[in-house]
Amino acid sequence: MGFYRTTKTGITYEIENGEVSIIEYVGENKNIIIPDTIEGFPVTNIVEYCFFENNQIKSVVIPESVTSIGKYAFADCKNLRSIVIPNSVPSIGDYVFYNCSKLENIIVPNSVTSIGNGAFSDCKNLKNIIIPNSVTSIGESAFSNCNKLENITIPNGIPKIKECAFYECNNLKNIVIPNTVTSIEKRAFVSCSSLKNIVIPNSVTKIGDHAFANCKSLGSIVIPNSVTSIGEGTFSNCSSLKSIVIPASVVEVGDYAFDHSPTIIMTELLLKPSRWGEYRNSLIDKIYTSCPTIYGYVKTVIIDSVKYAISNVGKVYIIGLEDNFSKSEIKIALQIEDYILNSITNFSFINSTMKSVIIPNGIEEIEDYAFNNCINLENIVIPNSVTSIGKGAFNNCKSLKNITIPNSVTSIKPEAFYGCENLTSINIPNSITSIEEGVFSNCKSLKNIVIPNSVTSIKPEAFYKCENLTNINIPNNITNIENSAFSCCKNLVEIHIPNSVTNIEDNAFSGCENLVEMHIPNSVTSIGTSAFSGCRNLVEMHIPNSVTSIGGGAFYDCTNLTTVIFEENIKLTTIEDLLFCECINLVNITIPASVLDIGSAAFLSCTNLININIPDNISIIGRGTLGNCSSLKNIVIPDSVTSIEEGAFFACSSLKNIIIPNSVTSIGEGAFMDCSSLEKIVIPKNVAIVRNAAFKNCVNLEIYAEATKIPDTWDTEENIGSTIYWAGLWHYSKDGKPILNSKNK
Repeated sequence: MGFYRTTKTGITYEIENGEVSIIEYVGENKNIIIPDTIEGFPVTNIVEYCFFENNQIKSVVIPESVTSIGKYAFADCKNLRSIVIPNSVPSIGDYVFYNCSKLENIIVPNSVTSIGNGAFSDCKNLKNIIIPNSVTSIGESAFSNCNKLENITIPNGIPKIKECAFYECNNLKNIVIPNTVTSIEKRAFVSCSSLKNIVIPNSVTKIGDHAFANCKSLGSIVIPNSVTSIGEGTFSNCSSLKSIVIPASVVEVGDYAFDHSPTIIMTELLLKPSRWGEYRNSLIDKIYTSCPTIYGYVKTVIIDSVKYAISNVGKVYIIGLEDNFSKSEIKIALQIEDYILNSITNFSFINSTMKSVIIPNGIEEIEDYAFNNCINLENIVIPNSVTSIGKGAFNNCKSLKNITIPNSVTSIKPEAFYGCENLTSINIPNSITSIEEGVFSNCKSLKNIVIPNSVTSIKPEAFYKCENLTNINIPNNITNIENSAFSCCKNLVEIHIPNSVTNIEDNAFSGCENLVEMHIPNSVTSIGTSAFSGCRNLVEMHIPNSVTSIGGGAFYDCTNLTTVIFEENIKLTTIEDLLFCECINLVNITIPASVLDIGSAAFLSCTNLININIPDNISIIGRGTLGNCSSLKNIVIPDSVTSIEEGAFFACSSLKNIIIPNSVTSIGEGAFMDCSSLEKIVIPKNVAIVRNAAFKNCVNLEIYAEATKIPDTWDTEENIGSTIYWAGLWHYSKDGKPILNSKNK
C-alpha cells in the first residue's frame, strides 16, 4: 500500500502498483481539473466517497486515464453543476451522483455499460441526459426524484426497468421503452405526474406493483398482448386515464390495480383471470367486456361504421369505428335502440382516419381525448347542445383548419386543440372564462384570435408555439400572464397588456423573435424568469416603478435591445443572474440606486456596452457579471464591494483603467483574465484571496500589490503575462520570473 500525499491544488492521492487513486479533495478551488498523471503515474481511480458532501465544487473534469469511479464518489455535492466523464469509464456505480441537486446536464459516454442503483437519484435539476446504446443495465432508483427530467430514451439492450427507476420524476413527459424490455418492475414510474403517453412494447410480459401509480396526467396506455401479469395498484390514482384495454393474454390482475383510475375498462378476456383482485377493482362503474364472469354482458351495436356499447345499466358509449373503416365522413347517432347518447366518450375516435364528423344536436359533452390524433380530420360541426370540450379532445388533429365553438360551451379543458398545426382561425365564445393550459399550444398556423372580455385567466402555454400569430388582445380582466403563455410566438409583432395585469410570469414571451415594442403598464409588479428572453427585435424597454422583481434571464439574448429605462423611485433590489446576458446592442444602462445585488453573468457578452454604473450598496460583483463586455473602457467599483468573483470582468478587452477599492478582500478565479488593454491595477492590502488566473493574459498590465505577503491562493504561473509588484520590494516579470527591485538590492 502506498502513502497518501496531497498536491498543491488539494488533491489527496495514493500510488500503488504504478497507478494513482484519488482519495479525497481538500483544496479550495470550485472548478477542478483532475490531472491525467501525478508523479509520472497515470490517474486511474476515483475512490468511494472521494468528493462526498463537498459543497464548494461546481465543476469537475475527469481525465481519459480514469477507468473507475467508486460509489458515492460525488454524492451530496450540492453545488456541482457540470462534470465531464471520459470515454475510459465503463460504469457509473451506485449513488455516484446522488443528491447533486444543481447538476443540470450530463453526457454519459459510449464506454459505459451500466448505470448503478441510485446513480442520479435526487438530482433535482437534471434536465437532460443521453443514455448511449452501450448501456445494458440501469439500476434501481437510478433516476428517482429527478424532478426536472422531461425526456429520456432507454437504449436497446435493457432487459428490465427496475424498481423505482424513475420514481417521482414529476416533470417526465416522454419516455421511450425499447422492445428488449420484458419487465416493468415495482414502482418504476410512480408519481410521474406529467407523463401523458407511454408505449409499452410487445416484449413486456409483466407490469409490477404500483408501476404507474399516481401518474395523474397519463391519458392513454396500450397494454400489449404479451403481458400476462398486472400487479397490485399498477394504475391506481391515474386520474386522467379514462380508458384501458386488458388483453386476453392477462392471467393475473392485482388488488387496487385500477383504483381511482379509469372509468372505462375494455377487456378482451373471455374468462376471469386466475387471480383477479376483486378489492377496489369492483368499484369501476363503466366496463366493456366479453367476460360475463367479471361484470356481465355488454351489447355492441354498429351504426354507419360507428361502434356503440350498451352497458347492463342502459348507458351508451362510443368505442370507435368498425374494423377496416374506409369512409371519409361519419355521422354520430343520438339514439341507439332505446337509449340516448349524451356524450362522445373518452378516446372514442382516438387515432381514427375519418375526414369529417357530424355531431347530432343533443350531445352535451365531448370528453377527454375523444378525437385525439385524428390526423385526417378536416371538418367538424359542434352543435349548440355541447357545454364542455374535454382535455386533449382534438389533440394533434393536424388537418383541422377551422372550427366554430358555440356559445353553449362553458369549458374548454387543457390541450383541447394542442398540435392542430393547420388551424388558422377559431372563435372563443363569451361563455368561456378561462383559456386553459396548452389549449392552443403548437397551433402553428393560427393567425388571428379574439379573446372575449369574459376571460379572466390565460393559463401556462396557452398559445405556446403559435408561430404565425401576429397580434393578440388581452382582456382587461386578466391579472396574470402565466408561464410560457405566448412563448415562441415567432411572428407576434405587437401585444397590448392591460392595466389589470400584475404579473408577467416565467417565459411569458420568450422566443417572440419579431416582437418590436412592448409597453409594461404601471400595474405590473413582477416580471418572471426569461420572460422576454430571445425577443431579438425588441429595441426599447421601459420598466415602471411598480416593478419590484425581475427574474433571471428576463431579457437574455435580446440582441437588438439598445435602451433600458428604469423609472425613477423604482424599488427593485436585485439584478438577477443572466438578466441582460448577450444583449449585444445595449450601449448604456443606469442601474437603480435601490439595487443591492447584481447576479452572475447579468451583463455577460454585452459586447457594445460602454457605460454602466454600479450602485453604492453593492457588495459582490458576481461570476461573469461583466464578462466579455469588450467595449467597456472604464468602470467605477464602489467602496461597498468586498468581493470580485470568478470571471467578473474576463475578456473586457477595452478596459484600460480600474480602481479596486480598499473594501475588497477577495478576487476570484479569472476575474480580469484576457483584459488585454488593462494597463495598471492596484491590489489593496486588505485583499487576502487572489484566485488562479485572476490576471491571466493581461499582457499590458502592471500590478501593484500593497500587501507584503503573497496570498496563499496566488498562483504565479496562472498569471503569467502581467508584471506584478509586491509591496514595491520585488516583482514577477511577464514570464513569471521573480526579480528583486533595483532600489532594494
